[in-house]
Amino acid sequence: MTNNPSDDLSDISISGDDLVLVLEKCADNDLDTVVGCIKVINYNVPDPLELCLHQAYLDTWVLEFMSYGGYTPTGGIIDVYQGDVACKRTWMGAIDLSFTGSACQCPETGCACMKYETTFTVIGDPIMLDSNHVPDQVCEDPSVWPFNCWECDVPCGDLKKHVDLEYNMDWEGCPCPDQSFKVILAQKSCS
Repeated sequence: MTNNPSDDLSDISISGDDLVLVLEKCADNDLDTVVGCIKVINYNVPDPLELCLHQAYLDTWVLEFMSYGGYTPTGGIIDVYQGDVACKRTWMGAIDLSFTGSACQCPETGCACMKYETTFTVIGDPIMLDSNHVPDQVCEDPSVWPFNCWECDVPCGDLKKHVDLEYNMDWEGCPCPDQSFKVILAQKSCS
């Protein structure tokens, strides 16, 4: 009776750099990856801003990201502040951020990535801003407007009421709680 060679391996000796027998699959586990990226590829928020940040105006704003590496935005908010930090800086309101994704191709690698378009939604009532400038000169018929007109001296108009848009966005690498992280944009000062 012939024995199956795999039943008795006692006759095999392996030494030094000899090959070893293994099962039909093996793995190289826990390899790391390089860092991915999130890039702003299109940003168009008007500067100067209108004095009333209402929904129709926010619908004209554009913010688009390219995400390479599996990063997904889950939400965000813009806090709107006005005024000089040295004088008085006031919170004026907030704008909600939501995102719509579509597949795209990474220009550097040619591999698949995601493009996210941002939707801006005013939270509550429209956000009313103060002007950072002295008003336009008002000169009407003196019989209707009996006040003196004024001329603007140089420098004209900077009333230290610049606007700061503070972006706070939540992103994740996957739905696991420890995969969430914050992304902010540098402050955009609008005068």
